[in-house]
Amino acid sequence: QMAADIWTISMVILLVMFSLRGPAMSVSLMIKSVFPTFFSNNWYLTCYLLFYAVHPFLNFMIEGMTQKQLLAVSITTGFLYLVVNYFRGENGGYFFTSALIVWMVIYFILAYIKKYLVNMSKNVRLNLGIVLFSGTCSLLLFLFTNFAGMRMEIFNGKLQLWNNNCSPLLIMLVIGLLNLARSADIRINIINGIAALSMYVYVIHENILLRTYIRPAVWQHIYEKHGYQYILGWAVLLTGGILIFAIAASFVYKETLYKWVRKINERHLYPILARTYRCIERIALKLN
Repeated sequence: QMAADIWTISMVILLVMFSLRGPAMSVSLMIKSVFPTFFSNNWYLTCYLLFYAVHPFLNFMIEGMTQKQLLAVSITTGFLYLVVNYFRGENGGYFFTSALIVWMVIYFILAYIKKYLVNMSKNVRLNLGIVLFSGTCSLLLFLFTNFAGMRMEIFNGKLQLWNNNCSPLLIMLVIGLLNLARSADIRINIINGIAALSMYVYVIHENILLRTYIRPAVWQHIYEKHGYQYILGWAVLLTGGILIFAIAASFVYKETLYKWVRKINERHLYPILARTYRCIERIALKLN
């Protein structure tokens, strides 16, 4: 269903953009729009779908481990792919890492917390301390790199070095925030409604055509008409405008095309995939 939603939204935006730009559009971007998941146009969702396919096997491994074994796996892989890779070089990482590998490492760590550190995950004071510690350390690291980069070449242009998926500080921050959110019983319908659209919001506002053609054009218009004297204010306004547009477009999709996509998927696409897999499975099991 996710893959079908991603493809449908990508095709709708492709048709709209082609009607506006016509032959001026990049053929490469058009091909990528036709196969958005294959070309990882939205890296997060492509990685999520890949992870979704393998996570049941990770569960088998986790359930078959003792507490000490799971702790050893969490510490070892966490050190190699989170701690070491956090201080990565210009090549983007050591030990042949990838976002998918990092997600698997985090999954083992979260599994250990969920199975053996239940009290910790429910401790509001402890998780608040984790959030404050990781947030403060991240802020100090950014500030240090920013000011050091003005004086030492080794830190020049390295501010984004710490903004990566294997950041142990970021992971600690997220775990602490999630535990705090789980301990709070807050129910606001409008927030829940927007949260239910979050995947579509991401797919729309990070669409490869919109971020290649529309977003730069908006910034060019702002520069030509108003200059960059108040760039911070324009950045806030543009971010808010993109968010409102993406939420509204997501709501329209959910109330219209989504219903048809789901019917087609459930009645035709998924049964074809299921039959194909079972056929492959039968053949594989006969190959002794």
